[in-house]
Amino acid sequence: MDNATQLQTSGIEPTDKRVTIFSHFVDSPTPLSATQLIKLMKDKRVHRSTVFRAVKLFEEKQLIKRIDFAEGESRFEIANLPHHHHAVCRTCGGIELIDDCITDRIQKNIKKRLGFSTVDHSLTLFGVCKKCKDLV
Repeated sequence: MDNATQLQTSGIEPTDKRVTIFSHFVDSPTPLSATQLIKLMKDKRVHRSTVFRAVKLFEEKQLIKRIDFAEGESRFEIANLPHHHHAVCRTCGGIELIDDCITDRIQKNIKKRLGFSTVDHSLTLFGVCKKCKDLV
């Protein structure tokens, strides 16, 4: 399904600007902040308020999900990506997606000990990437 159709299926009018903004989320290998989107849209002459409204709308329609890396600004990524976690470099800000999910054992232990049923979880690892580590 193309991006315009995906917006339309979600009840969003697929204007050229919305499709372009949504396409950046689809094409990005890592989560994007609204500030990053504004910079990406600079050549397209899209006003920052249009970007913020589109991000809010996409999140309300559950096309994107909010991720907080404790940077002072939320990032967003496509909501229907396969389950994954993130590794964030504290030196360069690089983000890597982690396909392995190590929380299954923890969730089973919590359910057994506390009777707590997990419906969702997130895991973000913070550290120094190989590239930055090699520079030191």
